[in-house]
Amino acid sequence: MRKDLEEGKITLPLIYLLQDTGTEETEEIVKILKSDTMTETDLAYVLHLFHQHNTIEKSFNKAKELLNEAKSELDRFEDSMAKQSLLTIADYVVTRKK
Repeated sequence: MRKDLEEGKITLPLIYLLQDTGTEETEEIVKILKSDTMTETDLAYVLHLFHQHNTIEKSFNKAKELLNEAKSELDRFEDSMAKQSLLTIADYVVTRKK
């Protein structure tokens, strides 16, 4: 997440955060994202807001919800190595740590 913020990537956690913060916090986040350089203080502020608003948990819950939907679509296929590989990859994507 830190790298995404530093690169200015708009991710689901950031979208949720912008939805959950008040006007003043939202304006500060946008200002930070639009700046050419992000200081450690800026980064710490945004990360603090992520934790304060439970944004990470909300994002993981959404990811798990989408994962379960995707996996249920595979139920129509017979068991095979390809199906098992897709299920394994899907689980990995949600549980991996960077």
